[in-house]
Formats: sequence, structure tokens, C-alpha cells
Amino acid sequence: MRSKKPSAVIASVLKYTFLCLGAFFTLLPFLWMISSALKTPAEIIKMPPVMVPEVPQFKNFSTAWSAAPFGRYFINTIIITVLTTVCVVITSILSAFAFSKLKLPGKNIVFALFMATLMIPGEMLIITNFITITKLHWIDTYKAMIVPWVSSVFY
Repeated sequence: MRSKKPSAVIASVLKYTFLCLGAFFTLLPFLWMISSALKTPAEIIKMPPVMVPEVPQFKNFSTAWSAAPFGRYFINTIIITVLTTVCVVITSILSAFAFSKLKLPGKNIVFALFMATLMIPGEMLIITNFITITKLHWIDTYKAMIVPWVSSVFY
């Protein structure tokens, strides 16, 4: 085995130092969230802030769980996620098949128009989606959370 050149060693050390710092700063908000969940309200607003609570308050989790119907929230999330994913897979498979295998007149023009919609920011669709959902009387329904996202050029 040959030894590495000093410049390669320095480059490797700098690379891993940079990666470790990036990982630390990526994980810091998550660690702060966990730490804050275990603090008392006085410790949260304490200046200068402390990372580790003096006495971990595990009862905060039961208090938060009883403050809102989190069980229902989780069930809603599972229903919306599963149905949206299944519908997205179906529409994506069908459109991929049509664009790749079928010989249709104007297929390339339609595909180019679809690709052009990638330039439209998602924020511009929010008002249109809201108006559509309101006119269909889908406010506060699962359909309002699933149907607008079933088909997208991004998939």
C-alpha cells in the first residue's frame, strides 16, 4: 500500500471536518426541539439558553397528547398519505406509459406543455386550488387534501 500525499491527507481532513460541521448544524435544531420538549416553561425562556434541562419533564408529552386529538391527526395523516400515494402511482404509471409507448399525434407538443408547467411555482396554484375546492364543496374533506395532488408533472 502506498501512503497518501500530504496534500491529499489535508484535503481529506478538511472535507470530513466540513461534513461533520454540516451534520452538527443539521442535527442542532432537532436536538434543540427534543431538549425544549423536556424543559419547563421557565427554562425555555431562560437567557442565556441552556441545552440540557435541569430536571427532564417527561410529563410534557402526556400534557401535549391530551391537549389535542393527536390520535385522530395520525389517522388522518395515514389515510391521506396512503390514498395520495396510491393515486399518484396509478396516474404516474399511466402517463409514463402513454408518453413512452403510445404513438399519438401531438404527443411531443403535449409533453413539452407538461414540461413547461414545471416553471410554474406551486404557490401560484394555492388560490386556484382553494377556489376549485370551495366550488366543489370539499372544504374540510379528505378529497380536498388528496385530489389536487393526485396528478402532477413532477411525478
